[in-house]
Amino acid sequence: MLANSKGRKNIAGEPSNTPNRRESGHPRETYQTPADVVSDNNLSRQQKIDILQYWKADVEARLRAQSEGMGGSNPISAEKEAGLADEESLANQAIADLKEKQLQKV
Repeated sequence: MLANSKGRKNIAGEPSNTPNRRESGHPRETYQTPADVVSDNNLSRQQKIDILQYWKADVEARLRAQSEGMGGSNPISAEKEAGLADEESLANQAIADLKEKQLQKV
């Protein structure tokens, strides 16, 4: 369970102020970049991976919708699309790094 600012406890049962991504809607509301997720010491490695995978899936869905013409009458700019692609790449790299560290501990 991810903790939130309403006094819930983290996975270890300790109080935490880390927002729950389900309550805030998207990790982007709490973190500016995937690197911010990785550097949050209030999260376990698995929580970080879960959040980053959610972030990655959201970005992939947004890019896919845009490429399929489902962006509505106001398609996103090439600059914003490139920014989303960068976010996806950063999330992928952060997930890979976390999983590699996890394997090194085994």
